[in-house]
Amino acid sequence: MRASIGGISLVNIFIVFFIIVIFLLTGTVMYYKGYKVNSRIIDAIEKYEGYNVYSAKEIDRMLTSYGYRAMSHNTKCGSVDCLEDNGQFDFKVSCSSDAKTGGNYSSDVNKRFIKYKVTSYIYIDLPLGLGTVKLPVTTRTNPIYQFTNYENGLGC
Repeated sequence: MRASIGGISLVNIFIVFFIIVIFLLTGTVMYYKGYKVNSRIIDAIEKYEGYNVYSAKEIDRMLTSYGYRAMSHNTKCGSVDCLEDNGQFDFKVSCSSDAKTGGNYSSDVNKRFIKYKVTSYIYIDLPLGLGTVKLPVTTRTNPIYQFTNYENGLGC
């Protein structure tokens, strides 16, 4: 009974365990990269107080330096295109505008703010030509307050 598990079985168990650990570490690193890309996109949107031409240039520069996969750029603001498609990177920026209720605002100050939702993707190329898996990573910005009637050029 002492030798009921042979050496070959232990090696097989070790190999399976090692492969599972490698997959978990690879997935963790890839998911970290996805959140890092989203964080940088959100930083650019908050820096320029909305998704506009300036933040789009900053995002394109940053994604180029990170080596993010170049694909079609899909930007939606509700049902309206925010900016023209630039055809470089695959991420989505959508926004929603809400009215801020309560508080002691003056009557001439607009009580609205915009929240952006950024979705980037992690691509996993499967071996043996099985294709590519595309996993979304979604994050949201802090509310960006509007103190004038200017809509950030987005139509939200």
